[in-house]
Amino acid sequence: MRSNQFRKEQQLVPESRFPKAISRRILVADDHPLVRRHVRGILEDEGGWEVCGEAATGREAVVRAIAERPDVAVLDLCMPELNGLEAARQIHEQLPQTVIIIITMHEAIEVTEELANFGGRTCILKTDLNHLVPAVRTALQQSRNSSPQTAESPVAAERVDVPAEILTDLERRVVQMLAQAKGNKEIASILSLTLEALELHRAAIMHKLKINSVFELVSYAVRMKLIETKSASKPFLSSIR
Repeated sequence: MRSNQFRKEQQLVPESRFPKAISRRILVADDHPLVRRHVRGILEDEGGWEVCGEAATGREAVVRAIAERPDVAVLDLCMPELNGLEAARQIHEQLPQTVIIIITMHEAIEVTEELANFGGRTCILKTDLNHLVPAVRTALQQSRNSSPQTAESPVAAERVDVPAEILTDLERRVVQMLAQAKGNKEIASILSLTLEALELHRAAIMHKLKINSVFELVSYAVRMKLIETKSASKPFLSSIR
């Protein structure tokens, strides 16, 4: 009788009484929705991490960071309103314990040198986001064990892009619209294609360019200047200062 009563009491213990896995909270800021979605997916695949907020501009990143107080802020270098370095500086002033990681399409030593001045841990190339999880993990470990050290330079894998000239005019337009985050239905309507025909064109593009995802396609479009970026009209270093 007593054993039955003990089992019932065990069943009544609320779940909140049991400790849960520690969760690391991460803010993601990038002006391109496809990049934010891709980065969120990479980070949330890691057990114990959650993306607590997203931002599309540098100013919004600062506001969201102050509101959410994340453990890590992953910031795009070139964003409207405030660039990633200025957003990082303002976040660091308010939240010195928040680890800052910059993601960028550019490879510049000047960026990593400035980043180290206000709590930045590392700089990751968008074309090599497979380095993001190890970088976040290492930065969190370093922040627990020591004061910030010199930011690490972007790690670039050797890459040879297929020339864009291999694409037909129609395929080039498909790439441009996918990179602008247009949906399949919208693209098909603009180009007067069926969804099935659009899928065939997209598969042909991926095969020609040796690319496996839409995110890689966006990165390719930026590298090959098939689309304009918001910072394209300014010299790189002047645009981040």
